[in-house]
Amino acid sequence: MSQIVREQPDLTLGEIVAEYQARTSMPVSCATMGRTLERLELTRKRSL
Repeated sequence: MSQIVREQPDLTLGEIVAEYQARTSMPVSCATMGRTLERLELTRKRSL
């Protein structure tokens, strides 16, 4: 996950989930990914 966020910091949470699933073939919900990113203190750039 940290690699995905570092490589593409402007991805939305849904896009991070899709990328993670593509790389690992493991399903994960947006809620779980959001909690995990928060726990790891990984921030995402938010576009307005």
